Amino acid sequence: MHTSHSKNSYVSVLFLAAIVPATVMGQVNYPKGIVMANGNPEWTKAVGSGLPAASGNNLYDWADDVIACPGPKQWGLTYDDGPSPETPKVLDALKSHDIKATFFVVGAQVQAYPDILKKAYQEGHQIALHTWSHKALPEIDLDSAIAEVVYNAMIVKDTIGVTPKFIRVPYGKINAPIRKMLHNLGLTIVAWNLDTKDWRDTAPIVGLIKERADNGDSGVVSLQHDIDAKVIEHIPKSIEAIVNGKAGYKAMSVSTCLGQEAYDEGFWTRLGAAPPSGSAASSPAEAPASAPATSAATNAATATATATATSAATKAATATAQASGTATAHSTKGSTQKSTYDADGSPISSSAYSIATSTGICVAAALTIISSVF
Repeated sequence: MHTSHSKNSYVSVLFLAAIVPATVMGQVNYPKGIVMANGNPEWTKAVGSGLPAASGNNLYDWADDVIACPGPKQWGLTYDDGPSPETPKVLDALKSHDIKATFFVVGAQVQAYPDILKKAYQEGHQIALHTWSHKALPEIDLDSAIAEVVYNAMIVKDTIGVTPKFIRVPYGKINAPIRKMLHNLGLTIVAWNLDTKDWRDTAPIVGLIKERADNGDSGVVSLQHDIDAKVIEHIPKSIEAIVNGKAGYKAMSVSTCLGQEAYDEGFWTRLGAAPPSGSAASSPAEAPASAPATSAATNAATATATATATSAATKAATATAQASGTATAHSTKGSTQKSTYDADGSPISSSAYSIATSTGICVAAALTIISSVF
């Protein structure tokens, strides 16, 4: 049963630090809060050259992207737009059922709540990318689109010491040049085939999940969010609906159902840049006990990646990324038909952003942003 929805207005209160020249989290001068990241010509040269032209106006053609787990009884449980003060409630609900999920995190949110991201990672959940400021990538210039992804990867690396291999594009909007750019970075693109639409109306959430959990006969990747208290109230029951569902689904992270590594330090080699130097000095989170050890060779390759990487190396890395992208089981990819699922239209809400200076003194100012979701 579907319910009619009216416009929902969201008020996001952002606590912005005073503008200071100090860098944040190590040696990277990150964007200040939820603002679009500025481009870097070197990054664009490395992964943004020779991209195909955008074709048509269909931004929801997910034919080449992961939309479902390959196993008929696998359920990829995903949460977008965090971390937030509400995320620990989700972590507690998952822990009570010994379930690991995938969190697609926004860079500005990581900037605001690094300890919550560390907690999610240390409890064994997959951390994946969702850009720096949740901008629709096909709708901004290429330099900024690349920077949105790179700064997102940088702050995650700075915070937990690993670089995610998976990304979900904001609103599900993607086109051919953005997809190729993401593949050039070696990223696996994940969409969804079950949208709870929790950003628009919380009432149907549990019912939608229970219907699939009781009657589904194919793999699932579900879309939920971990930023709004009203949404979080329904997450324990939605998890219980999967666990107790008549169809016998098993909930897990997306990387687990695909049988792929969740993290890839080759990202920096493909970008032709070193990872953020603060990632070792800023006490990143300890890896969960279940995390695979990183090989010495990978560590060495990552440490020696520089902005002067040769074009031949970049081309080779790009070819490897493309091959990896096509290796995903066909059953996990989208139909060549246009998606019938709504895009992820959720706002960023209830976020407190604070940026500390080198002396640890933070001067905060409140900014209220009112946005409407249609």
